[in-house]
Amino acid sequence: MLKHKQLWYVPAPQADLPVDPVAVHTFDALTMGIVEAGPDVFYVCTWGPATVERIDLRDWGPGAPVTATRVLTFDEPGAVLNGCCLIAPRIMLIADSLAGLIWRVDLSEDGLTATKRVWLQHESMAFLPDNPLNPGWAKPGVNGVRYAPRGNFVYYTSAHEGQITAEQKSPIAAGIARIHKPVHGCSGCVLPVRLSQQAGHCLRDRVVRQLYGDR
Repeated sequence: MLKHKQLWYVPAPQADLPVDPVAVHTFDALTMGIVEAGPDVFYVCTWGPATVERIDLRDWGPGAPVTATRVLTFDEPGAVLNGCCLIAPRIMLIADSLAGLIWRVDLSEDGLTATKRVWLQHESMAFLPDNPLNPGWAKPGVNGVRYAPRGNFVYYTSAHEGQITAEQKSPIAAGIARIHKPVHGCSGCVLPVRLSQQAGHCLRDRVVRQLYGDR
């Protein structure tokens, strides 16, 4: 729960409804994205300060105390971590709504520490400090991010642009390519970018024609 800085456990529904949620842990900062990196091992992104916290529920039961282990702190001023996802074992992607980029976070083998670097930055992810549709309110940039293994695509949403974007990663999660123009569809637009085995080699034009035709 964002405003309460809490992580809650909601039991799987059985024959008896409704179920009773249980508070697991209260953080020092606002809670944002969460991923399960292994069975019952979770990583929670917080904002103010921006951190990645590890929650191990392997021996946990409802009502038992939980200790959060801080594995990474973002020193960048005003970093606003938002949605996140796992794209490979011990590799996370985290959207930064203020910086307008996606971080790659590599977890250590024991999962207790991590390192970070910029994975992708593009104008479609940008933060809008002055929202012309709602003066006085800023509009966040990239906020949600998800990985679809079937097509090897990473999808991200941007409140600034009002769009969903697709970025196809290399099998080793190393390649990065820039997005050039939207391909419209549904309620927003999708920007497919295909990466070959060589990091950064872009095959976007061929994929756009193959999936959508010339538009």
